[in-house]
Amino acid sequence: MIKPWFFLATAVALTGLCLSVATPTPRDDAFTTLAASERLALDRLSVEDLAELKLFHLDFHPPYDVLILGNSRPLPLRPVDLGMADDQMFNAALTGESLRSSVLLLEHLAQYDRLPRIALISWDNAELNYYGNPQWPPTALRWIQMGRDIWAGLTRPGITASDLARMMLRHAATEATLLTRKLNAERVWRGLRAWGADRLGMENGLAPRTTDPMGYLADGSRPSPRIETPYRGQMLKAPNRNLLPGYVDYDLERLAALQRHGMRVIIFETMLHPDIHARAMVKPSSVAAESRQALVDSCARHGIECHPAPADYAPMGELWWDDGHPPAPVLAAWITSFLSPAQGKAAQ
Repeated sequence: MIKPWFFLATAVALTGLCLSVATPTPRDDAFTTLAASERLALDRLSVEDLAELKLFHLDFHPPYDVLILGNSRPLPLRPVDLGMADDQMFNAALTGESLRSSVLLLEHLAQYDRLPRIALISWDNAELNYYGNPQWPPTALRWIQMGRDIWAGLTRPGITASDLARMMLRHAATEATLLTRKLNAERVWRGLRAWGADRLGMENGLAPRTTDPMGYLADGSRPSPRIETPYRGQMLKAPNRNLLPGYVDYDLERLAALQRHGMRVIIFETMLHPDIHARAMVKPSSVAAESRQALVDSCARHGIECHPAPADYAPMGELWWDDGHPPAPVLAAWITSFLSPAQGKAAQ
């Protein structure tokens, strides 16, 4: 009969082993070593792994002129879309993340003197009202951010006790999600393979190469999914209040501090599908109106260039695959309306 203490000790040891190998370290700069005909098959990776691969590249590459930051909405953008050369721009967008993640990523790059000259930060359309906590940082950095959020909630008059409580619940939910994800069998096996790449001569399966056109490119971008059935615009449901204005102001104050390093920060709000965009901009939901105004006010307060979504735009005949992911040409046309190719090149 197995003694309870032995079973418990074994379970704890195995859990600790799984957690220790579930975050593999890149063995090379996958983006720099990518051949022109190759793509990186990263779609099955979690955001932590994607961030590790992109940050590994950014930490050792000379600072880019332009970085694209955000989530899956700006992810398809390539340098050519903005009239730039391949060595001018890198797409550091991370699927599922929000502006909070972009702020923390830039703070990380500042520690290594790798800030770009221009940071183009995507802000999800206010009708989507998404402002989640970062999931990519390692544990220590997440907990440091948690402490900063608590301190901000206790000391900044713009953050209510209710919003502080909501922020703490979000941090708890993030930790629970990441713990569960790290104990995923596939992720643990992938970590073991990465751990054994040097020691045992095993193949490192963290960033496999592929010729599939849907993989990640050397510039960090990923093409939009293939569209089998074009999306037909439908009226959006009224959003829940996800954005916390006091924390938005806190995050933009952090961006303003980064601007003092000589970096130009530009925040741009993404568009909705053309069938619903104009109506949503003319008559936004109360939650969207509050969120958009909070962004505009905070940008003005901290001297950050901020571009709310345009009242209308040219659809350019592009197909959409849902209500909130603009095709790359449409989003690029919006960005170049306030960032001309000449401006990007002048940043050299």
